[in-house]
Amino acid sequence: MANRYILAGLIVFSAIGFLMYTAVNETARAVVTVDQLVSGSASGANLRLGGRVSDDSISYEAEPRPTVKFSVHDIPEGERTIDVVYYGLMPDTLKAGRDVILEGQYHGAVFEASSLLTQCPSKYKVPLPGKDGGADSEAQTRYN
Repeated sequence: MANRYILAGLIVFSAIGFLMYTAVNETARAVVTVDQLVSGSASGANLRLGGRVSDDSISYEAEPRPTVKFSVHDIPEGERTIDVVYYGLMPDTLKAGRDVILEGQYHGAVFEASSLLTQCPSKYKVPLPGKDGGADSEAQTRYN
């Protein structure tokens, strides 16, 4: 009777281990750069590309199918650019100069993105110590 429980436990733990292994392999992909992609040192069917949206390169077409077209270059400033096509609604945060992470396929000249993540714009600025309006001076004023 005890052997049945041990065998059942081994099967359950093996199944959980297999599911965890496949989940990690699905999501654990390195982010490639524009230079790596253009030079051919990165390959694969489903790539994750990191780059910065080039100035004045964004165009959006709503009909017949929502399509966003833009180009990206390496961060901070790369010489090479790649044209990107994303079929879907244009995110509000997609602007020139923003960093993006794209998932999709590279077809020689155009990167077809199936997923588009943009950098979250942050208005928070780290206050400098000892400056007026900094976090420390505000806390001292409030609590003293």
